[in-house]
Amino acid sequence: MTAPWKHSNWEALEAWRKAQELSPKALGKLLGVTDRTLQRWKSGECAPHLSVQAAIEQMIAEDTQPNDATSAIVTTYLKGTKKQISPDELVELVKKVRSALRGAGEEE
Repeated sequence: MTAPWKHSNWEALEAWRKAQELSPKALGKLLGVTDRTLQRWKSGECAPHLSVQAAIEQMIAEDTQPNDATSAIVTTYLKGTKKQISPDELVELVKKVRSALRGAGEEE
């Protein structure tokens, strides 16, 4: 039996990962889960905890209007950091980068 997702779904998460040019390993690091856990989500063996699903949904929703500069900055940060960040922290990082870019654009 496939474990149901109440918020978002594996396909949306996988599409977002690819759009961000993150490897599955980087996605796992970002979400604080193992490769095996990602495989279990993909196969439907289990689903993320509801709070993680909600954070994933918000993370994806925040990025519905792609911004190349935001994506490049966040992706570079994620690839270079040794720190594991939670989905909530990722959402906040994206918001801060977008805010900073908007501020820089207004000053020009």
